[in-house]
Amino acid sequence: MKKQILKVSAFFIMLICVAAWCQGVANVKSKWSSGDLVFYDGTNTIMTIKNSTNGVLFDQVVDFDGTVDFSDATVPAFNATGGINSATAAFGGGYGDTGITVTAAGNLSMNGGLVVDGNITANGNLTGDGASVFTGFIRDVSVCVSDQTLTGEMNGRVFYSENTITYLLPAAAGGDVYSFIVGSDTDTWVDCNASDRIFGTNGDGQRITSATQGETITLTCVQTGGTVNWYPIAEKGTWTDDN
Repeated sequence: MKKQILKVSAFFIMLICVAAWCQGVANVKSKWSSGDLVFYDGTNTIMTIKNSTNGVLFDQVVDFDGTVDFSDATVPAFNATGGINSATAAFGGGYGDTGITVTAAGNLSMNGGLVVDGNITANGNLTGDGASVFTGFIRDVSVCVSDQTLTGEMNGRVFYSENTITYLLPAAAGGDVYSFIVGSDTDTWVDCNASDRIFGTNGDGQRITSATQGETITLTCVQTGGTVNWYPIAEKGTWTDDN
C-alpha cells in the first residue's frame, strides 16, 4: 500500500513541478503540516499529500490533457468534487478492477456495478443493450378528483379517478405512455389534442370514456411520419368513443 501511495505521490509531485515551470509560476512552495506535505503558492494551497492512506488532495483545478491510469494503484476511492477534465481518466484496481472510464466528451463507462445513494437526473437518453432490465422501481400514481391537463413530465404515470374527470393528453410524442384507472362508477374521459387520434375512435381529437369502477386502459403514442396515434396496449373493460 505504501509503495503504491509513494508511486502516485511521486507522479503528482512531478506534475506540480512541471506545471509550475511550464506556466512560469516561480512561487510554488512546499511545507510540512501535521505530517502532510503541502504545496502552495504563498497564499493558496494547491495540493496536499496526506501522511496516511487518504492519498492526494487537490485544492485547485487539475486539468489532464492526456491519459491518467490508476489501474495499478490500490486506493479506496476517488473523489472528484469539482469534476474531471481529461481526455481519458481510467480507474481500475482501486475499484475492485471493475474499471471506470470518463472520456473528454463526458461519457462514463463501467465494467462493474454502480450504487448511487442520491437522485439521478438524465438530461439525455438512457440506452440499454437490448437485454437490460429495470427492476426495483415503482410506478408513480396520481389520485385525481378534478380535471387534469397532462404534461410530458408525467410520462409513465398512472392516474386514478375518484370523481367524474376528463384527462387531456399532452401533444403526442412517440414513446409516451399513460395509464388510467376508473376509481368509481362515474365518467372518466381521456381526451387528446385536436391533431392527434386515439386509435379506435372515429377521428382526430376524439375522446374515450368509461364509467365502471375498476376498468383500466394504458395508452402509448406511436409517431410514424406525419401520423400520430395513441394506441391502447392494455385495456380492461369497455372504453368507448364518446364523440
